[in-house]
Amino acid sequence: MKLEQLGISQQTLVFNNGGQVVPAKTSVQYIPALAAALGVLATGMTLGWTSPAGDKIYNLCRFITGLSAGAFCVTVPIYIAEIAESRIRGTLGSFFQLNITIGIFITYVLGPIFNMRILSIISAIIPLIFFGIFMFMPESPIYYLKKGDEDSARKSLIKLRGVQYNIENELQSHKDALVKNNTNATSFWIVLKSKATIKGFIIAYGLMFFQQMCGVNIVIFYTDSIFEKAGSDLESIYSTMIVGAIQIVATSVSTLVVDLAGRRILLLISIIFLCLTTCALGIYFYLLEINEDVSTIRWLPLASMCIFTIMFSMGFGPIPWMMTGEIFPAEVKGVAASSACLVNWILVFVVTKYFSNVSQIIGVGETFWLFSVLCVIGTFFVYLLVPETKGKTLEEIQRELNGS
Repeated sequence: MKLEQLGISQQTLVFNNGGQVVPAKTSVQYIPALAAALGVLATGMTLGWTSPAGDKIYNLCRFITGLSAGAFCVTVPIYIAEIAESRIRGTLGSFFQLNITIGIFITYVLGPIFNMRILSIISAIIPLIFFGIFMFMPESPIYYLKKGDEDSARKSLIKLRGVQYNIENELQSHKDALVKNNTNATSFWIVLKSKATIKGFIIAYGLMFFQQMCGVNIVIFYTDSIFEKAGSDLESIYSTMIVGAIQIVATSVSTLVVDLAGRRILLLISIIFLCLTTCALGIYFYLLEINEDVSTIRWLPLASMCIFTIMFSMGFGPIPWMMTGEIFPAEVKGVAASSACLVNWILVFVVTKYFSNVSQIIGVGETFWLFSVLCVIGTFFVYLLVPETKGKTLEEIQRELNGS
């Protein structure tokens, strides 16, 4: 996975104008979808080539796959935030994480059945289907307004909301916000240094940091080895499927409650349980390390990982991506979202690459306790710094971050 993660981090730089210079819809549809299809297909086709050139092509294809994933991570949350109504923006934003969990589950299920070449063909078909379907989606109305094309913005809103919806109030609200931003901030750099933007960076970077440093990708990428080390009676293939299925169900529930319960409360509940479950995993593996009898608690790793997966999927899984599309002004949203995504995927790379090294040095149990301590810090971060954005327009969120 390391090359894909590096590719993702690089693509966040390529797409740092996502939705600002390049239209948001175009940023979502064309390059990412086609690159994803090409990357995964070519990866499977070159697998097993024994020549040095084959290895280089294989690694290049994996890198391209990472580039496409990085582009999706930057552009999709922005596009959703710009087209969604305030009352359902959280629900629609959660679908980004939901589709990630579905993709993970598909690989859990199909991986043992098909070889890598067949799996790569199946994986390439999915972004091509997306490419075809997404042709019928409208461009972001905010993008049109930034270009001074009010008629196209109006048509886009009508297509998104329906002909029965009175779009004039919403259109005027977006126009007023853009006029105010253009009046108060004459350059990109002034907006970048504004109070609201600085707060947005702190919130986005913090959420991305704690999303990864809670240990989620250790649970995803090392599920097999965790269950093997735990001595679970359940075959690892079924354990991973259980974890993947729970992830889908929990994220689906999150899409239903995020606009009812609110972002803050879900984040707080989520990270508290992440702290408890990583602590429990730490206790179990520490007991194994000191050769204590754990036969009576062999259920603990699976139970802890299932609870971890549920609570992550309901809070710290979808909400950081969603809020990154909500908390920045339009002028810097592309750069801000891409830099937050860059932080996220660099942390994915660091955590997954060095987990084995750290666990060998200090122990598996102690490593999970380290994640638990970071979750405690994350709890205070959310409580003290993360605002509630439920039901607020993008303009209201900016006013709140500015302290006005």
